[in-house]
Amino acid sequence: MDQQTEVNYHEAADKIAEAFKGPMAFYNSDRVEGELDLVKEVRDRFVSLGLADKLQDGYDTNRFILEAVGKNSHVQQFLLNRYLTLQLMASQNETSIERYALMNEVNPSAWLTVFEKRILPAVVNNDLPVKI
Repeated sequence: MDQQTEVNYHEAADKIAEAFKGPMAFYNSDRVEGELDLVKEVRDRFVSLGLADKLQDGYDTNRFILEAVGKNSHVQQFLLNRYLTLQLMASQNETSIERYALMNEVNPSAWLTVFEKRILPAVVNNDLPVKI
């Protein structure tokens, strides 16, 4: 690599790092008091349907769930979508419709409604969650 290419590479890397400062600050921001805790809400719904025995291996120790704890609800939603997509893909049954319902572009309370009506029944019917 010649000196000019090396300079351009470093300039480009600096520009990329600068561009990601805002999104990364948002991603790493904490949930504020009173903000919806989707990790807790999803766990509570699993427990209410008798899935508590599956949560240690199938939820509590999952890397996406661990990463989501304490983050703001939009980031939790993003990480829960990743988690739930993988869970639904682990099923032997067709779950495309449910996976398409996992949207990032809705507010967290609307997401929770979709989760309750569309995703939660699929989790129960497909004997999920499982360790992934």
